Amino acid sequence: MKQWIISIICVCAFSGLTDILIPDEKNKKAFKTVSTLALLCVFLYPLKSVDNSALFNAFSFDKQEASSDFQSDSDSVVISAFESGIKQALSEQLSPYAIKPEDIQVECRKTQEEIRIKRVTVYIEEDKEEEMKEIITSVIVNYVSSETEIEIIGR
Repeated sequence: MKQWIISIICVCAFSGLTDILIPDEKNKKAFKTVSTLALLCVFLYPLKSVDNSALFNAFSFDKQEASSDFQSDSDSVVISAFESGIKQALSEQLSPYAIKPEDIQVECRKTQEEIRIKRVTVYIEEDKEEEMKEIITSVIVNYVSSETEIEIIGR
């Protein structure tokens, strides 16, 4: 950043100095054009190091890429709905144990074939943690696969 600002100052100083030193109007116009282009290049130089792939992708009209963007958006909506459904079912089953829906977090992931429940986290009162852990885990096991992580955390 510091070097960029120094470059701008040098180009401006050089342009101003040569504008004063060049007496003839015909040459001044040509030099002003060149110095303006040099100043523009110095101003735009930092953009050279920026990753512009996102910009180029935004203007790409590749149908497969567009469909994958749409698919990932629709996937996130489906995953969110699936997580909400699992959370609702678990909260209904855990309500007798004073577990509220806001005490349950469900995290899912989508593979090519299916949506899997990655983790279920339940927050309970710290003083009830030991006695409730097994009961809550047994209820959750009925809804999830053996690969699912189950966390019972005391507040």
